[in-house]
Amino acid sequence: MSQIIEEVRGPYCLASFRCGYRDIEKFGKKAYKVHHKALPECRVRVLYDGDDVLGFHSMSVKVPAAGEMIDTESVYAGDQTFLYLDHLAVHSNHQKKKHSTTLMVDVFAIAAETMNKFGRIFALSLNAANADAERFFKRWAFVSISDSSTPFMVLDRASVISTYEAIKAEAAASSASSAA
Repeated sequence: MSQIIEEVRGPYCLASFRCGYRDIEKFGKKAYKVHHKALPECRVRVLYDGDDVLGFHSMSVKVPAAGEMIDTESVYAGDQTFLYLDHLAVHSNHQKKKHSTTLMVDVFAIAAETMNKFGRIFALSLNAANADAERFFKRWAFVSISDSSTPFMVLDRASVISTYEAIKAEAAASSASSAA
């Protein structure tokens, strides 16, 4: 089957999602409600293989109050407009198969598109759930800016856009070489 990523398909698509992290599984059970009702600014996108849910990510936008000055230092303090990667998870039955990479490519596509469309968004950020997650996101060039058990990590706007451009160029080169 072909894998696709799209917005949440229906109210129960993540109801039985299992990845080993209780908070993410709890979010999965109410993702449709969160996505469609409670947090309209939250985007939940799911990686499917047919009807099987392989993983998902959710992102939201943090916007400063009207009239606040925009400066890059406050991005790192969490006081500026930025995209926040709320969740990224792969189902426990489908881990170690590069699905997290597929999801991250989608995260970068959405982040770059959003940043290009709305110039006031200065960074993509997240809180790493544990040391493994922190290592994973560091491989994508995120920088930890807090020393806690769930460190706040940031990737600036220029890095998000350049990473996405590199992903697109690699994909184009790959499809050109496979077509030859």
